[in-house]
Amino acid sequence: MLAIMGNAIFYGMNLFVGFNAAKEFGGSPILGGILAAVITHPALKDIMLGSEQLQPGRGGIIAVLLVTAFGAWLELRLRKIIPTMLDLLLTPLLTILIAGFAALFILQPIGGMIATAIGDGVTIAIHEGGAMTGFILGGLWLPIVMLGIHQAMTPIHVQLIQEYGVTLLLPILAMAGCGQIGACLAVYFKTKNQFLKKTILSALPVGIMGIGEPLIYGVTLPLGRPFITACIGGAFGGAVQAAFSIGSSAIGISGLPLTTVTSQPLIYLLGILTSYIAGFALFCKLNYQLVYLILRAHVYSSRRLVQLPVGEMLFVGPSLAAELNRKGIMTIGDLANTPPERLHALVGRMGDMLWAYANGLDDAPVRKIGEEDPAKSISHSITFPRNLVGEDDVHTGLLMIADSV
Repeated sequence: MLAIMGNAIFYGMNLFVGFNAAKEFGGSPILGGILAAVITHPALKDIMLGSEQLQPGRGGIIAVLLVTAFGAWLELRLRKIIPTMLDLLLTPLLTILIAGFAALFILQPIGGMIATAIGDGVTIAIHEGGAMTGFILGGLWLPIVMLGIHQAMTPIHVQLIQEYGVTLLLPILAMAGCGQIGACLAVYFKTKNQFLKKTILSALPVGIMGIGEPLIYGVTLPLGRPFITACIGGAFGGAVQAAFSIGSSAIGISGLPLTTVTSQPLIYLLGILTSYIAGFALFCKLNYQLVYLILRAHVYSSRRLVQLPVGEMLFVGPSLAAELNRKGIMTIGDLANTPPERLHALVGRMGDMLWAYANGLDDAPVRKIGEEDPAKSISHSITFPRNLVGEDDVHTGLLMIADSV
């Protein structure tokens, strides 16, 4: 009975999609639902077009979207040319007749070919590419979610479930969120920032349940490195799912809850564990390797930096650049090679700072992620739109500033 409840949506999916798609395309929702029902009607199997037998529901969601888009476009054109007194009768009738025949003869076959190509493409890519395909898809999914275009995959999942009974994509893509869990756990144990710890603790439960946006925008993306390790962790988990061709018979859930509808729950849990461990371990490893990578990048980039004009240097404006040029200091390399005493004599304490920057020197202490100095003072200031006049006026202004600190 639970399986019936879980899969019931797919038996009416075409009608629901047709109804809502027509509304989005600017047509009448009920006409969209009717057109979707036309290409899904069981009696189509008894109709022959030449030597070909019609197939109810061929093309799935893809065909429904094509038919409803055409139906909405046709309806809007008909309303412009049909007199108002006949609009209520003729517009729906002509829309159903014209769009219905166009659907059966043209649009549904096209949708069927597109849907078949998508299904075959996904199946071949996962079966032939195996773990590598899963690694790539799992690693790219978090950036796709970040851009907000992940919802475009829903029709593809639905089509795969309607055609094959499962979607092989969803378990792979779900690993991206699992890699993020591992990376965020590593941040939690590494950081001393209590606010960051609270943010992670509040977002972890929903992240485990498959809702990753709070962790993306609250933790991994702002910090940068955890986002990268989360993507890699998801890639490793995706490789596990693809290697064993794990499928999901339902959509709308992700993360740990998806286990209940996968073809091999234990293997799916192994993929989750792999993503957790990879996301956690890679973040810890990346912290140790970061200094090496920065030094290595400095070696390669310094050759180009020394050739840049001195005006490209931070804090060197046009007038200061002109002054340095007159003294023969034309490039950042010239600035780095100038004795610091000479620069101090030319521009004072600014010369000391510029010489240090040009030579890549910074005496600021290395800090852990989230570590900050305690606030020495707290202040706030604003520019009033008018002059404050009198003691009461000033008192009111000070109270407004004090309330916002």
